[in-house]
Amino acid sequence: MKAATQVIVCDPPTGAYKAIPGFYTYGGSAARGKHVGHHAYYHAHHVPLMGGQFVSRVLIWMGSADPADLQNTQYNVIKISLPTRNYAGGEVTFLQYRNFMDSPFPELVQSCKLDPLSPRPGDKDYKPPRILHFKSHNPPILHRKERLLPVDHPEYEKARAVTRKCEDAGLFRDSKRIGHKLAWEKLLKAAGLYGKL
Repeated sequence: MKAATQVIVCDPPTGAYKAIPGFYTYGGSAARGKHVGHHAYYHAHHVPLMGGQFVSRVLIWMGSADPADLQNTQYNVIKISLPTRNYAGGEVTFLQYRNFMDSPFPELVQSCKLDPLSPRPGDKDYKPPRILHFKSHNPPILHRKERLLPVDHPEYEKARAVTRKCEDAGLFRDSKRIGHKLAWEKLLKAAGLYGKL
């Protein structure tokens, strides 16, 4: 068996990477993720590599829904709600971003959240998880996608270069203004970067 390596996430404001206690990968290189608030984000290619508590939790979360209810769930990013002082954590959300590898800022098109505290299939209060489809002209978008990729991934350097250009232009200064497509495109245009990344 390969040695376990802790799963690490990047804290965007500081750029520092830190380990999440109890989460390990068995693939030889650390599984990288992005940490925003009390959420950690991972690209779906990490899931088969992860073992230990992470896989156990995913199986538990998946047990909170009937697999038939999830058959139409597509995802390329997994969001994990981490525990905080006032929140137990435990939710996992499967996110599908359009053109994840090809777009510098992929748009969210689908989301499905599972809560480990929700009723199980067979319980009288069980409700299938909702699969949300984002068809808005102003969907949420993803930034700093290189933080979801292993450093040896073929798209890592390209994604990192996009992030550097945005950082150099000061586009990440106000995180409340950058989460949706229209506001982000307005900032890109003002910086002269729209269509050039």
